[in-house]
Amino acid sequence: MHATSSGATVLRVLVLLTSVGLVAMAGCSGGKDKWVKGRPPVFKASGKVLYKGEPLDDALVLYQPTSGDTAAHGKTNAEGKFVLSTFGENDGAPAGSYKVVITKIEYIVKPTAYNSPEENAVARMPKHLLPAKYSKKETTDLTADVSSSGANETVFEIKD
Repeated sequence: MHATSSGATVLRVLVLLTSVGLVAMAGCSGGKDKWVKGRPPVFKASGKVLYKGEPLDDALVLYQPTSGDTAAHGKTNAEGKFVLSTFGENDGAPAGSYKVVITKIEYIVKPTAYNSPEENAVARMPKHLLPAKYSKKETTDLTADVSSSGANETVFEIKD
């Protein structure tokens, strides 16, 4: 009889702890997070990048706002297509006008002058595969607009 009473007590304690945990979790997800509260709304946005008429794979696409400070980014796939992300994966971008930066970098591994038997020192040297003007907000001529309605799909053609 004593074992049953003890088992019931343990069960009540577990139920109480579970209830307290659930109440605490519900309080944390009440939308009062200061990091989420001030975020601008985002809208689905995507596009395609062509270089010399061909889809550009594995390139970074960065939408930098012409006013405001919330940027968005995406990465191209084998078809040159990308989907923008701002706060979460593929969530889109805030409405507005953007300068678009596109980069593709290959890293070349070269031994350094300090290479020794104890340490195989190497340097990863970046090699930009696209014309330099597309790699900075100040020099790119690519632009895009994201609206609160519409497809927000843009095709970018990069030329030498």
